[in-house]
Amino acid sequence: MITRNASFAALAAFVCATAFGAYVNPVVDADMSDPDCDTADGKSFWLVTSSFTDIPGLPLYRSTDLVHWELANHALKSSPKGADFGVRGHGVWAPAIRFHDGLWYIFWGDPDRGIYRTTAKDPAEEWSEPELIKPGRGFIDPCPLWDDDGSFHLVHAYAASRAGFNSVLNLDGRIVYDGIPDGNHTIEGPKLYKRDGWYWIFAPAGGVIHGWQLALRSRSLKGPFEPRIVLRKGDTRVNGPHQGAWVRKADGSEWFLHFQDKGYAGRVLHLQPLAWSEDGWPVMGDGGNPVSASDAAGDGSSAPLAVDWVADQSDRRIFETPSGRRLYSGATYFTKIPAPSFTATANATVWAKDGERGILGLVLVGDRNVLIGLKPDTENDRFDVVLKDGDETKRLGRIPAERFSAGARTVWKAKASIVARVEPSKDNPRVGEAVLSLGEFTSKPFRIENSVWQGLKIGMTVEADFSKSGLGLSSMGSMRDPKNRHSNWLDLESFEFAVR
Repeated sequence: MITRNASFAALAAFVCATAFGAYVNPVVDADMSDPDCDTADGKSFWLVTSSFTDIPGLPLYRSTDLVHWELANHALKSSPKGADFGVRGHGVWAPAIRFHDGLWYIFWGDPDRGIYRTTAKDPAEEWSEPELIKPGRGFIDPCPLWDDDGSFHLVHAYAASRAGFNSVLNLDGRIVYDGIPDGNHTIEGPKLYKRDGWYWIFAPAGGVIHGWQLALRSRSLKGPFEPRIVLRKGDTRVNGPHQGAWVRKADGSEWFLHFQDKGYAGRVLHLQPLAWSEDGWPVMGDGGNPVSASDAAGDGSSAPLAVDWVADQSDRRIFETPSGRRLYSGATYFTKIPAPSFTATANATVWAKDGERGILGLVLVGDRNVLIGLKPDTENDRFDVVLKDGDETKRLGRIPAERFSAGARTVWKAKASIVARVEPSKDNPRVGEAVLSLGEFTSKPFRIENSVWQGLKIGMTVEADFSKSGLGLSSMGSMRDPKNRHSNWLDLESFEFAVR
């Protein structure tokens, strides 16, 4: 059984009463990287986020009030043909979701391949096979627009790491805005709209951590586009309000969903009211400053987001069992952390075959991986309790193993109860401090940071002992490696979160 504690309701925003229906930001205090949102009727909203190399990918969240979100589907069930999901941080970047003429669309950029598209009649149902519609290295953050005459248009940005340049926006094959002369460097994440005869591009600039949100307008899709900063940190604690989505409710109210980068906690989701000034520009939040948690009051409650369990590239070594999940050598099964401060408790049974030395246990996946688990010492009928921090492995203790005959081979078994405690570092809230325990053995506190473009993740892993690191992607070739003829495995019986 894999669940969250009832206290995890603290993850989502609280609902109270104002003219707009008040809430507390962030509405989701967990990783919702590069969110985009659309609605077909102003009553039911669908939000999609970046998923990089996670499979299933393109998580789809549903809401009726823009505050409470539930995980309802994934649009991507396997990596697209030819896509490079071999390195963390590659894959699916900054998707855009749109409803047009009875059909739902998701566009995203793969920085190594180009721009992809998938469609569905119902976001909760099956999505089409991804189609590479614009091949090219460095194309990212696409967003479509169907004009009043039915014509199709597409805006996107560039990744300097692949294209060799950035800070410009491409619309229908031409550069329509260069952010450098205006001081809007690193403009990216464009979203394309039309309102009252004006074409609008909403796009952040200045970088994820310290940047700001722009609105750009033009009477022509060919430009020129006039920019204005419409949301910035101001005197709030919301650093770098970044890319998101402009949506309208059925009651006529307008809103802007965006993320804030909180380091190891991920890119958390904020909601800002949106109005229009007399000179025709959008005004977000409180006069261009984010509405933060300190700006709203109330003590409602909300349902927690579902645990979004994913794997790198493929779950072909992860299986459902009557009691939970089974992972074989080379598999890593993980999810987003639920909040900046939390405790996770996993109960598992680990199995090892004679001669197999890979570690089986719980892993924090970030800029470096930290793993606590059991390493077989089959010659002495026991497991070593070890902590592996990056490339350094330390033995914390030993526990006995139960021996079984398995035909021509022998199998050893042990129970493991593993606890991870994570909270913000006192001197830097963007960095986490963690303690890992397995039974009576406990690590010293250590610092942990986010992964590439996303927040810290947590899960279970079975290290393949022939792999350099043994985690996730490094073991993807293991299915064909003759050394993997006899896998170790882990039965995950329960995994629970409690938010502090």
